[in-house]
Amino acid sequence: MFFGNTDVNAFSTVDTLNESGSSTCNGQELNRTGYWAPAMIDGQGNVRVPERVVVYYKGEGLANGARYAESDGAQPYQRGMAMISPAPNSVPEVDTQQGGAVGEVNYKCTSNYSGPPIATGVNAIPECSGDYWPQRYSTPYPAVRTVLEMEVKFWNCFDTTKSLTDWRSWVPSGGSRGGWFYSNCKGARGGLPAEHQEIFPNLSYFISYVVEPGENTSDWYLSSDVDASTIHTGGELNGAPGSAHHADWWGGWHPTINQEWLDNCVNYVNPSGEASGCGEGYLSDGGVDGLNPLPGRALKYRQDYDTLGESASYKRPIQTLFTELCLPLGPGRYYTTPAAAAYCVTNSHSHH
Repeated sequence: MFFGNTDVNAFSTVDTLNESGSSTCNGQELNRTGYWAPAMIDGQGNVRVPERVVVYYKGEGLANGARYAESDGAQPYQRGMAMISPAPNSVPEVDTQQGGAVGEVNYKCTSNYSGPPIATGVNAIPECSGDYWPQRYSTPYPAVRTVLEMEVKFWNCFDTTKSLTDWRSWVPSGGSRGGWFYSNCKGARGGLPAEHQEIFPNLSYFISYVVEPGENTSDWYLSSDVDASTIHTGGELNGAPGSAHHADWWGGWHPTINQEWLDNCVNYVNPSGEASGCGEGYLSDGGVDGLNPLPGRALKYRQDYDTLGESASYKRPIQTLFTELCLPLGPGRYYTTPAAAAYCVTNSHSHH
C-alpha cells in the first residue's frame, strides 16, 4: 500500500518520483517521497485503509548535531536514497509498551487520540476490539474509536562506502544499537568509522487502522504474511499474523524544504542552548516560547485527502482492487481468495 507521492507505483524511477505527482503528505509537492507498507487485510476480505499515517523525522541521539561533539548531526537526503525496514533488523525499542528487542516489531491497540494501549503485540497483531473505546467513554463512534497502530522504525546510519541508491547501504550499528528513536551510528561498540558514515534523521512510521464497532483484529493479517507458494491453493499464512511487518521509503523531499526541516527541527537548538531534535514532532519543539511551533512550509495542511472520521473510507473490498489493478494469478484464475490476492502482479496496462 503506497502513500505519499500520488503517482508512485511499481514502475517509478528516481526522476518520476521527484518530478511528478502530488502527495498525501502535508506540504504536498514539497515532499514527494514514496512510502510503502504491506496491505492490512481483515477476515472479511477487505483491505484496511489507514485513517492516518504519521511519519517522524527526528533528531534523537547522534542525529542532532548539538547533542554530541562527535556528531555533525542529520544530513540532507541525497537524490535516489531508499530504505527498507527491517533491514536486516528493526531498530530496537524499550521493552515496555513500546515494543521488544532487536528484530522484533511492534503493534498497539489504542484510540484515535493515542490513548494508553489496551493491548500490544510484538511480532504479531494483538486482538483489538472496535467496541472498547466507544464503550469506555460512552461516546458515539467515530468520535472516539479503536485504532490498530503499526510501528515501523528505520536505521538512520548510512555507509558511505556503499551505493547511494542501494537500501543495503543503511546498516545496523553494532552491539549497541541506540534506543527507541535512534541508532548508535558510531562509537566504541561496533559503529561505523567516522570517515565511513553519515547520520540522517530518525525515521519512523505510525500507521493507524480503524477497528469499527462490532469488529476485532483476531483474523487480520498483512499481505506479506501470505506464503507465495500457496497462492494457487487459496493462500496460507507463513508465521503469526503481522510477523512479516516491514516497510520502505524512497526519498522525494524537495531539497530546499528538506534543509529547512533539518535546520528548524532535527538539528535545531533552542535559544537556551537545548538541543531540540523535534522531540514532540514539531518544528523547533514549540517555537522560541515553547507554545507556538513553527508551521513550516512542509507542514501546510492538505485538505485534499482529509477523510478523518469518515468510516466508509477505512476499507475496500480486496476483490475490487485486485480486479482493477492486478493481472490474473494464472489461467482462468482472476480471483480466488483474499489471501491469494495478496500477491498482486501489477497490470502494466492500468493507469493506476
